[in-house]
Amino acid sequence: MSKGWRGLAAMVLPSTNTPSVAKRLELLKQIAPDVTRVAVIRESGIAAGPSLFGAIQAVAPSFSVEVRPVDVRDAGEIERALRHLRRVRTAA
Repeated sequence: MSKGWRGLAAMVLPSTNTPSVAKRLELLKQIAPDVTRVAVIRESGIAAGPSLFGAIQAVAPSFSVEVRPVDVRDAGEIERALRHLRRVRTAA
């Protein structure tokens, strides 16, 4: 994530229900229309993770956003990922 992440938002993927993934991105853009990059936090151990990320990646261009996966295994990794994203955003 060397690229500046101005206009960054983070979202957590649900473990199932692919249609809700696009809806979450739509709601995020309604709440924060200036967001252009989205860090998608996903649990690396969930088998459906890649297909769910693929679903959000497929609809992301229609919302003019770039998405990046952030794989985590536990709550500690979520906290570290969010701290990292905050630092990267501040540096942008």
